[in-house]
Amino acid sequence: MKSEKKLNRPNLYDYLKVLALVTMLIDHIGYYLYPQYERLRLIWRIAFPIFLFLVGFSGSYKWRRDIPLIGFFLWWFMKLSCKYFWIWMDVNLNILIAITLSRWCLFIIDKYRKPRVIIPFCIAFLLLHTHLKPILEYWSLSFFFTLWWRTARYYKQYFHLWIFAFLGLFIYSIYVFKFWYIEENTLMADILITLFFIVYLLFFALSKENIPLHINKWWDKFILWFSKHALAFYVIHIVILYFLCLYKFGFLNKIFS
Repeated sequence: MKSEKKLNRPNLYDYLKVLALVTMLIDHIGYYLYPQYERLRLIWRIAFPIFLFLVGFSGSYKWRRDIPLIGFFLWWFMKLSCKYFWIWMDVNLNILIAITLSRWCLFIIDKYRKPRVIIPFCIAFLLLHTHLKPILEYWSLSFFFTLWWRTARYYKQYFHLWIFAFLGLFIYSIYVFKFWYIEENTLMADILITLFFIVYLLFFALSKENIPLHINKWWDKFILWFSKHALAFYVIHIVILYFLCLYKFGFLNKIFS
């Protein structure tokens, strides 16, 4: 892939990253502030594959110390505060740790590009899946999504196989949200599969060409700014929503009482 300086930006890659940030924000608003409206979290099914697709597709394995450090900081911050406030919240090693682990694995796979390297990695993550689930956010799915998306860079003829990733994620969503229990849930399933299909087409377009998408000067700057500061956006919105959650449910009263 061309270096960032040579790319005509903002481009499809940037827009996909911003789309992932927006859908992630909607998901987290539902998770922290409106847990009773679980279907707000349907949008997570869109944000997650986009993020992991971009990680695998970018091909950049430059070591960034800030990503795992921030990931561990957020984990410890939430873990300790949950114990202090006596609240129950699933606090796994977050997506930043999953991304770091996935990038490290893909770096080794790309370095050797031999079945005797790739196959053991796949088997290991399959065997570790149930054990990773209570520890790592998104579990082994992070590795497999980045691996599948990485094939788009070198083996474009296998793009059609990606549909199985979306199919698996859709089936998992049906299981989590129990679409078959209520008649209205059929609409939710239809919406979700439509969104998956749209994202699938966007991935297909990116695998062909990372086309520039210019609209006007100010909008382009807005998109590019969010694309370049995705990590900062992630950290800031998590911290803000977490404290809003504590405030909404009365846990902050413990500090001032």
